[in-house]
Amino acid sequence: MRRISIAVGACAALLLVAGCKNAYGPSQSRSNQNKANDQANVNTNTDAEQLALDAAQPFILTAQNNSGETGTAKIFDVNGKAEVVLNMSGAPDGVSQPAHIHEGTCAKLGPVVFGLTNVLDGASKTNLNVPMSAIFNGSPRALNVHKSQAESGVYVACVDLTGKVNEGQNTNSSVNANSNANTNTNTSETSQKKTFNITARNFSFSLKEIRVKKGDTVTINLSNSDGFHDWVLDEFNARTKQIGVGSSDSVTFVVDNTGTFEYYCSVGQHRAAGMKGNLIVE
Repeated sequence: MRRISIAVGACAALLLVAGCKNAYGPSQSRSNQNKANDQANVNTNTDAEQLALDAAQPFILTAQNNSGETGTAKIFDVNGKAEVVLNMSGAPDGVSQPAHIHEGTCAKLGPVVFGLTNVLDGASKTNLNVPMSAIFNGSPRALNVHKSQAESGVYVACVDLTGKVNEGQNTNSSVNANSNANTNTNTSETSQKKTFNITARNFSFSLKEIRVKKGDTVTINLSNSDGFHDWVLDEFNARTKQIGVGSSDSVTFVVDNTGTFEYYCSVGQHRAAGMKGNLIVE
């Protein structure tokens, strides 16, 4: 009888252990899986954000009030919401500089529409809880940066925001975040004046082809996100300065001949490495 009791007790102990494993094992497994899923979602969102940032064409901020500060503003869509990334050159170290999107233009600023994260050490990133269409609603808008919080009445850089935007697309460009396509649709055109915003990186330009008409006045706004580059078009004697990361420069010229002309980066062996494109004049 004693042996039977011992056997029964042993069986009960085994069942209890098995029950504990069933009770806690799957729960712990689900918890670990949930954590893995959460991390995967974070990584996916980060990847989508980086793709959108890389694809977005920059607006070029020009200096005001002899500040010497210039830079780029990228405004793009991430999961249906607008994100604004500023990179400034010549910004003072350690100084917090307010930035806003205003009604109106740089020449005549109106009231603030959206406040942006202050520029600090030349950089700012803002996640706006609005769609792109709330920024680009057809009304004139401008983005400006102030000297400091103490001297907020002094503007140091500004850019007029132009272009129409469809939800899920980047402003000033028809390049989707999930595509590496090159297009020349990021232009603003008034009569025969055409402006193209181009981003340089190792070793390519964001635009591989530009199409214009004979007689057009063409402006190239070059910004640099990686390395050291310039933009050169020999046939029309057009050349930007060689610029480093976060810097920008522009060149304007008149196209008075038809044909296909190759533009390129003249730094080192960049042209041979494929850093070039075609200007097609019709």
